[in-house]
Amino acid sequence: MNHPLCIATDSPPVPAGWYTVCASDALPAGGMQPFRLAGLTLLAWRNKNGTPCVTDRRCPHLGGDLAAGHVSDAGLVCPIHRFAFAADGGCRATGFDSVSGKAHIQPWPLLEQDGLLLVYYHPDGHAPHWQPPAHDWQGWTAQRIDSCELPATVQLITEGIADKGHLATVHGYSDVSLTAAFCCDGPTLATAYRFVNSG
Repeated sequence: MNHPLCIATDSPPVPAGWYTVCASDALPAGGMQPFRLAGLTLLAWRNKNGTPCVTDRRCPHLGGDLAAGHVSDAGLVCPIHRFAFAADGGCRATGFDSVSGKAHIQPWPLLEQDGLLLVYYHPDGHAPHWQPPAHDWQGWTAQRIDSCELPATVQLITEGIADKGHLATVHGYSDVSLTAAFCCDGPTLATAYRFVNSG
């Protein structure tokens, strides 16, 4: 998809942070959803008890595509030799007579909050040192989730919060005014706008 605001450039590195994987209700118990983040091929899945997990998509045994497998009571099952991995990444069963103590898939830091599944990414593999605050939905309409792919960096998209002018020119809002000063607090940036959406 081409967008008039997106110019092909060398992409900067993907910054550390929490990234939305999917809506919570899009991943039922036993469900799987493959996705890509920072050039990595990952898999979100929910075990039979309802615990969400994010792991690499490839089985550590022979590289089988775990997204082509299934979720059983033992965990995420590879379709090739039935290696089953629990939420902590440990191997719990195989298609052989013994369980492999060496086979392990790395679970990613995960947060289920505000109806979303969020995974933490750091380019150097560091653990998260912060979490996004939960949103108070009282007085708001129900959350609506759409997705699309844009040929742009995450930095370009998130810079829109500081660009009052684009609310009128790009989104078509009128009577746009800034109603709260910018507040930077660690990894968060907050402000507030008032506008009329005639669409």
